[in-house]
This record gives sequence, structure tokens and C-alpha cells, in this order.
Amino acid sequence: MESLYRRVVSSRYFPWYCLVYALGLALRWVMLDDRPVHHDESLHYMYGRYFFDFPEQNFHKYDPMLHGPILYNSLRLVYLTLGSSTWAGRAFIALLGSAFIFVPLLFRKFFHPRALLVLVTALALSPTLTFWTRFLREDMLQIWATTLVFYGVLLARAERKALFVLVGCALQWCIKANFFVHLAILIGYLVFEFAWDAIVRKKYDGLLVRLFRYLRQYEKQTLFAFGTAAFVFTYFYSSGYRYSAGLLDGLYRKSFLYWINQHNIERIPGPFMFHVYQLSWYEFLFMVAFFIQAALMYLRGPRLIKIAGVSAGLATLLLSSLAAYHQSALGKPFEGVAPWNLLNLKSYFDVFGLLPIDVLGCCFLIFHAVLVTVYHLLREERGAAFFGYLFMALFFTYSYLGEKVPWLAIYPFLAGVIYLVLFFQGYFKGRDSAEFANFPVARLMRVTACILAGFGLIFLIEDPDSLARNLPADLTAAQQFILGALKNAPILTAGVLLFPITLLAKRLNLLGTINIGVVAMIGLILFNVRATWMVNQVNGGKSSEFMSQVHTTKELQDFALDIRHQILTPTSGKKPTVYVTGESTWPLTWYFVDLPEYKFTATSEEMEKFDYRFIDFESDKAKQFPGYRRVDLNLRGWWVPDYAKMTFANFLYYSLTQVPFSPVGYSYVTVLVKEPVSQP
Repeated sequence: MESLYRRVVSSRYFPWYCLVYALGLALRWVMLDDRPVHHDESLHYMYGRYFFDFPEQNFHKYDPMLHGPILYNSLRLVYLTLGSSTWAGRAFIALLGSAFIFVPLLFRKFFHPRALLVLVTALALSPTLTFWTRFLREDMLQIWATTLVFYGVLLARAERKALFVLVGCALQWCIKANFFVHLAILIGYLVFEFAWDAIVRKKYDGLLVRLFRYLRQYEKQTLFAFGTAAFVFTYFYSSGYRYSAGLLDGLYRKSFLYWINQHNIERIPGPFMFHVYQLSWYEFLFMVAFFIQAALMYLRGPRLIKIAGVSAGLATLLLSSLAAYHQSALGKPFEGVAPWNLLNLKSYFDVFGLLPIDVLGCCFLIFHAVLVTVYHLLREERGAAFFGYLFMALFFTYSYLGEKVPWLAIYPFLAGVIYLVLFFQGYFKGRDSAEFANFPVARLMRVTACILAGFGLIFLIEDPDSLARNLPADLTAAQQFILGALKNAPILTAGVLLFPITLLAKRLNLLGTINIGVVAMIGLILFNVRATWMVNQVNGGKSSEFMSQVHTTKELQDFALDIRHQILTPTSGKKPTVYVTGESTWPLTWYFVDLPEYKFTATSEEMEKFDYRFIDFESDKAKQFPGYRRVDLNLRGWWVPDYAKMTFANFLYYSLTQVPFSPVGYSYVTVLVKEPVSQP
């Protein structure tokens, strides 16, 4: 394998690597414990603490809502090493996330030097990946376990491959139940590739065939690896062989069966397009690259792909028209209505999508997933075929599943970044690098003008009356168009005006050439650094952020921390006591951890003695509580987009600003503060 020094340290890209890694690490660690503790985080913190405090009594008993045992076992080591604090728990995940951005260097032999740099930049400066690297969840552990599998397949010595792969799978199973999803997707690819080889190539040398060859050649090593993986699974799910019921619970009883049922219930519902919006708003450049990939594949791919792409587009238009007609006939979204309920579709927009993301409508997504894999199999690009399949399968599957939660977008994003880098690496392979180092500025400006004009036209198509709105009636039609365009369609105006400016500047020899690669890299860094900073440091925990769906409010955190400070540093010689019940129990249990003055169970007589009582919100504003002063606080905040108002302008505006185009929502908690007894 080519040395790391030759590929990275001694290359001309080394200063770029230093910059990207410095920014990526800073964004992961700055203000790490500033964001209020999320409801889910508080559960993880506390159940890890229960296990830490009383390992013989409160060892992990599998509960699918809390996922597998690895996180809670890991937190015991974290608390022992770093102490029990919000920063310590997040630091554990941040450490995993920080190390992960160096993983591409392990697999450097599969990438061109420029492609490797782009991959590192996309991962290090990703708003999505950075956010969940600063959040106490299982997903970074799951990503590392998956990385172990890929290391085993691609880099490990032959006799050790089975060990890395099977232990990696066992760890995934012990971390989170989406292991079943990933296993089903993998089996799907093995079957598809085998069928392709058998029917089209008439040769049998795909992954499935190589897997059976490996099993025959390395039987002992495989048996040892299986035994090790079985030990990992049984040890953790039985909590060190103390809880035998956990074995069947983790195997299928409370894991697979529970989540199959949850899919039908849709505990957290949402539109099929949920992750399309999520990634478009937080990984805007990633989605732009995906659209470019799709365009290049259909425009410049083999004739079979072009014909199939046109057919898929026509089929999608037909289904979209049927969906629009059906929805108008129903007079409401067709959630739960056959045949659309087969794919958990909620509305017409789920079927075809919404500009500018209509290419990712459900129906086209299904067609495109197959064609991406076929495209690369035709070109004998097996690595790109697998990651293209993995990307599209994860995208579709996590859109289809009943529970719509934002952290699941990590998985299609990671597979997608790797796939897109592989696609463009293959697409530009053999092309003259001087073409990119001496790219004409005039051509770049013309492309920019086309993009701006196209965006502007979409604005006008969505709202054709915007040209004449709020303009004097006595103006001519031409004057109204010009003034309306300047006032209401500045993007269109900029695009139109850029054409003559480009032609004039080119004629006067004012335009030269630029290195398009350097410009693109600078743009990627600046855009993603700003987006990542906005999501994590500026807007972290704000109700207007779509990233984690529901946020604990800063108002509640400050109130709880003030009470904690009063207990730890009493000024009157008496420590205040706190009682919490209802919705606010999480995350307040974590904020009051280690305080004997905090209780969450009490008799009615005992409750009257507490200095602070957190109860479920009392909607009657006039209701009084004798002896207590009432304070109503925002408990949690969220932004659920009003999809009926999802115009392209609103979509793009949120992508660039994270300012919502519909109201945010809140839940509340009522706090009763004991009034001081007046002295006679």
C-alpha cells in the first residue's frame, strides 16, 4: 500500500489537509456543552449513570427504545475517565467523530489524490455529521462498527477478514437495531449482482461467489471469527451472562419484532420526502452534486441507461399525474389510502417531489436506484456499483420506514459522499488536468448566469403575479415587467444581466482563466464551514432548527442550572428542594443528577414541602396554587415545516439561512416556586 507520507504529507495538497482538519476538529469541539441536553441525550446520560453507579443491580436490560447495550457499557468507562458531565458524554462521541474524519486516509489507495481531499473535506466540514458528532447517540458507534466491516473486506489480510467483518456485524447488532436494515440491503446487493453476472455477463465472480470461495478456503478462521462475534453478542446482551432473557430480546423478540411493529404504527410520522428535505437543507452542495451526477449519467451514459432514464421519467410523470388527480378527488392528502399507503406516501409531493428536488420523488427514486447500479455494472466499476446501490437503498429505505427521525439521514449521506467521489473520480479519469487548471472565466460566468436565470424563472413560475405586485397601475406592461423583475426576481435579473456583461468583458480581454478545482475547493470549504457553524454554534438548540426535530429550550436549561447552583451554593443555609413529574422529567433528571434534594416520586403531603415543583403545563392561566408562585416555561421547541407553503423560494431560503418559513411550536412546563413565609 502506498505510504501515507507519500500520498498526503509530502503532496502539494498537504496545506489543504491541515486547513480542513483544523476546521473540522474545531467545529466538533468548540462550545460542545453549550446546547441544551436533548430528551434522548438525557435518557442515555442517565441510564449510563445508573449502570455506572450500581453495575450489579442496574446492568443493561435490553429496551428497544434505548437501543443496544454498547453505549451504556461505554459510558461507564467515560464517567470513570472524564467524570459525569454533559461535556464528558458528548466528548466521547466527539472523539469518535473526530477520529472518523481521518478514516478516508486508511482507504487512500482507492481514491485519486484530489478525490481523497474532496472526500475528507466533505466529511470533516459536514453540518450533518458534525451535529451528530456533538450529540450523545449511538450512531457514531454504529458508523465505526460499519467501518470495521469495510476494513475487513477491503484492507485486512485474507485470514483476518472474517474476524473484522463478523465482529463488526456483532457490534452493530449490539449498538442499534438498524443493523437489520443494513443486513437486508447487503443481501439485496449480493443477490442483484449475482443475478446480473448470471444473466448478463454469463460469469460468476461477484461478491457472493467470492464469499463462498472464502468460506471454503478459510473455514477455521471463519469459525473462530463466528465464535468471537457470538461471544460479543451474547456477552453484551446478557450483561456479562447475568440476564439470559436479553439474548432472545436482542436476537429478535424485542428488537426485530418491535421495530417491524413500530414501522406500521409510525410513532414519529412524516412525509416520504423527509430525508430529501433534511439533506437539501443541511447538505446543499451534496445534493447539488447528486443532481449533477444524475444528469451526467443520463446524458452521457450508455444508450440503455438513456432509454431507461427517459422511461423512468415518463413513468414518474404518469404516476405523479395520477397522484395529483387522486389527491384532488379526495380533497385531502392521501395518507393511508391505497395504493399510495404501500410506500407510506402522505401526499402528491411524496410521489413526485417538489422543485428543485422533484427528481428525488419516491417513484423516480426507485427507478434511479436500480439504474445507478446497472450503470456501473455495465462499466465494470464494482466499487462504485456497490456504493451507488448502498446510497440509493439507504436513501429509499430510511425514507420508507415509518419512524421519521433526522439522525437517520447520516447513513445515506455517508454512503452518498463516498459514491459521488467515486463517480466523479471515474467520470473525470483520463481527462486533461490542465483543462481544469486553466478554466475560462467567461464559460464559468455563462454557466452561473444560466443557473441564476433558471432559479429566477422558477420563482416566477411559482408566483407569476409577483412581477406586477405593488407597482403603480399606470405603468406600461414593459415598465411593469422591468421594475417587477428588479424588485421581485433579483436572481432572474442578475442571471439575465450577466450574459451581456460576460460578452463585453470577453471582447475587451478582461477575462482570463482560473483553476476551477481550487475555486471549487474554496467554495466548498467556505460554504460548509458557515453552514456547520450556523447549525452547531449559532443555532444549536434553537426551535427553528430542523436538524434534531425537537429541542430542549435554553430557557428551561438556564432555569434548571440556576436551581442547581442554588442547591450547590446555598446563601441562606438551607438548600432548596426540587420535585419533577410529567413531561419535564427528561431532561431535568440529568440536570439534577447527584442532588439528593431532587425527587421524582413523592406523596401529596411531601409535594407541598418542595421549594420547586415542575408539573405538566396547566393551560388555565388563571389557576392559582396557594403558597406558590407560578412560572410557565417553554419546555421543548420544534419546527415542522408547513409543506403546503413549500415553494421553491421558501425551500431555498431555509437552505441558505436556516430561517423557517412557517411558525415554530413549543410545549410547556409549569413550575411552582414556593413563596417565602412572611415574618410576623
